[in-house]
Amino acid sequence: MNVDKLVGNTPMIKIDYEYEGKKGSIYSKVEYYNYSGSIKDRIALYIIQKEKERGNLKDGQPIIEVTSG
Repeated sequence: MNVDKLVGNTPMIKIDYEYEGKKGSIYSKVEYYNYSGSIKDRIALYIIQKEKERGNLKDGQPIIEVTSG
């Protein structure tokens, strides 16, 4: 399955608020719409694409990802 088309293009939402008599708006990206529900999808896709361009990663080659949590 090719997931690169599922990463990015997340919608933005507008949140109107009032605090101490002042009104404003906050715009927020809805990153949980990404394939894994994480903001880290974009950087992971970028790293994989760059390594494929450099010839260090081939289609079907396993990727081992280490994380601290």
